[in-house]
Amino acid sequence: MRGPGALFGTGANQAVPAPIDPNFAIAADTRHAVAKLLATSQQSIEVAETLWAAGSRLDALTSAEQGFQSLMQAARCLARQDEPLDAILQRLSFAPQRREQVLALEATPALFPDAHSRLRPRHADRFTAQLQACRWLQSVLWPTILEPPLRQRAQRQAALVLASIALLCVSWLGAVRALTAPHPTFSHARASAYRTSNGQGEWTAQAPIDAWPPDNAIDRDEMSYWHLPPSEPGWIELTLSESRRISAVRILNAHDGHSADENRHDRRRFDIGSNQGRIRALARDGSELAVAAFALAPVVDFGFESIELEASNVARLRIEIDSWHGRGGGLAEVELVP
Repeated sequence: MRGPGALFGTGANQAVPAPIDPNFAIAADTRHAVAKLLATSQQSIEVAETLWAAGSRLDALTSAEQGFQSLMQAARCLARQDEPLDAILQRLSFAPQRREQVLALEATPALFPDAHSRLRPRHADRFTAQLQACRWLQSVLWPTILEPPLRQRAQRQAALVLASIALLCVSWLGAVRALTAPHPTFSHARASAYRTSNGQGEWTAQAPIDAWPPDNAIDRDEMSYWHLPPSEPGWIELTLSESRRISAVRILNAHDGHSADENRHDRRRFDIGSNQGRIRALARDGSELAVAAFALAPVVDFGFESIELEASNVARLRIEIDSWHGRGGGLAEVELVP
């Protein structure tokens, strides 16, 4: 599965160039103000990475934006008279691609949705670009502005604060997930087939390919999905970690949210997805406990659809896809309602 893209460029392995003018005069009060902004930005970026990894992506986007804006303020503290941001960055470093990335982020409004379900690929792209830009700005501004003792002291303070914040965030998110998790854990998934970029359903280290396997339907990542081969019916079978009672199944249909077409950053259509089919609740011995038919709509705003299916001692779910939208069927996420 493809991770967050690089809307503003990547170049993660690019070497950091030395500043052009590291010794220009900086007043002591300006030096300390910039040091504080850099430490604040470092905290915000590290917290953003922790939140993103824990699944709290709206909070991660906000924290990353705060870190980026702190660095913008720090860079402007170094302006000579009415020097624009582009000139400041050009004076500090040889890195035209990175300067363009920073300027593009600065010129693009940070408009985030009010709910996690409304996140789009462009938000993941911006998050990735912000982290890249912030790391570059930190690498340029720290050695340019701070004397080594002050830099080390600020970084130690930031590390202590970061450790405390990260611990609180992880503890809080763990508690919330334990209380609000909408479904039990699935132990594994298998399917009749799944699509691959080479059409053979195989992946090896010697011949890596893109693939959309059944595990994508239970990884709790709304941007990944299981996808059947084009124009082919099929099924996916999900095994629960333990047998239990369920009252409904929640499904997020497959979607081509990463498609690199003209609608990628403001999508109103998704050209894949399941249409009609059935869900079968199965006991551990394979006997059928309940069955429910469904008709899914194409994904528009990443909303889940609920299908009533009441049964006890459910050990497996078998979801059969008979028809599809666009190029083929599949599922992005499956959740159970107790």
